[in-house]
Amino acid sequence: MTYKSSKEFDELVLEAVDEGLSILGDESVKRAFYYHLEKRAKIKRNEIPRKLMGFHEALTNLFFDGSVILEKRISRHLFGRIGMELPIHDGWTIADYVREACVRYAKV
Repeated sequence: MTYKSSKEFDELVLEAVDEGLSILGDESVKRAFYYHLEKRAKIKRNEIPRKLMGFHEALTNLFFDGSVILEKRISRHLFGRIGMELPIHDGWTIADYVREACVRYAKV
C-alpha cells in the first residue's frame, strides 16, 4: 500500500480519529463531539491534522485522564492504516504519534 500526498495522509488521520471516537457511541455522539470541538476549541474536523496540539488539549479538557486512552486508540488506528504497529512511548500525545506516523508514511 503506497500513499503519496500529504492530503492522503491527512485523510488517514481523520479516518483514524473517526474510528477512535467510535468508542464513544454512534454517529450522533461523534457529531456532537465535533460540534463542541469547533465551538469550544475553534478546531474544525478537517483542521485536526494541522492542529494536533489543540486537538490534544481539547481531548484532555473534555475527557481528562481518559484522553490518553482515546489518543492511543486513534493512534493505533492510524498506524494500522499505514500497515504498521503502534510504538508505545510513555508521555507521547496524539501529536507525537501522528508526527511519527507521518515520518514512517513518508518512507513507504
